[in-house]
Amino acid sequence: SLARRLSREVSQSYRLDIKGYQLVSPQGICISLSASELLSLKQLAIAPNGTLDYEMLLTLMQPLHADWEKENLEVHFSRLRKKIAPMVGDHPSIKALRGHGYQLCLQVQIKSD
Repeated sequence: SLARRLSREVSQSYRLDIKGYQLVSPQGICISLSASELLSLKQLAIAPNGTLDYEMLLTLMQPLHADWEKENLEVHFSRLRKKIAPMVGDHPSIKALRGHGYQLCLQVQIKSD
C-alpha cells in the first residue's frame, strides 16, 4: 500500500535536526554539525534536485563567512564529506559538479521542531 511505501521511504531518509545541529542516519547514528555545515546541508536539501551553484552557496554562506570564495567551499564540502562518510558508507553524500556547484546525493528530511 501507499502508506507502507511512504513509511519505508521516510525510514530510508537522513534527518537534519536543525535545533540539535545533527545529521541522523536512517539507522539512528548521529553526527554533530557546525553552523556552516548545518546551513549548507539545509540549503542543499531544500534546493531543486539538491543542487546549488557556487555563487548561490557563497551568497547563502555570507552571514557566517562573508570572506569565503570558491576554494573555501571546496575545502568545506571536502571536510563535510569526510565527516559524514562513516554514516553513509560507499554511498556518495555530496557530489561536486565540475564548473557548477554541489549536489546532495542523500535523501534528507529537515526536522526543525
